[in-house]
Amino acid sequence: MMAEEYPNYDELLSQLSPDIRAKIPPSLDDVIKLKRRDYKLRLTTDEEIFDLHNRISPYHEKDIIDNWNLITLERPRGNLVFLLGEVRRKNGCPRITSDVVSIDLDRGFLTTISGSFYKLGSPKNAPPTELELYLVCRTFHSWRLGAELGVPLSVTHYH
Repeated sequence: MMAEEYPNYDELLSQLSPDIRAKIPPSLDDVIKLKRRDYKLRLTTDEEIFDLHNRISPYHEKDIIDNWNLITLERPRGNLVFLLGEVRRKNGCPRITSDVVSIDLDRGFLTTISGSFYKLGSPKNAPPTELELYLVCRTFHSWRLGAELGVPLSVTHYH
């Protein structure tokens, strides 16, 4: 059986029209346009990561995530943390998870509120890419947060 082929980063980015690419925010801080006094999107702090630290026993992972960041949505009802990175088996296609409930950096594991278990590859140590920012915007709309927070890219048209 042949392995499934996935497009690489440049191929995925080339599928977006110039008009869409022009609307992708340049940073996490620029994703949220409304209610900015109450909502912020940013990289997760070391203290927040420490608060999520738990020993996790390995089980079958959903995916291995490389070049990952943890991002935090600050909100009045409490902060949410998400894993944002590249899916190894999908040629680096970006993924954002549901909110993280625990992380074991010593063993390289992470679990989410949906029950998914991820193996962590190397962290990114850099801001999210253009394609990851696009994914964040689209995901916030799919979670019904986009319109309320003024997130761009509510509708996407490819070439």
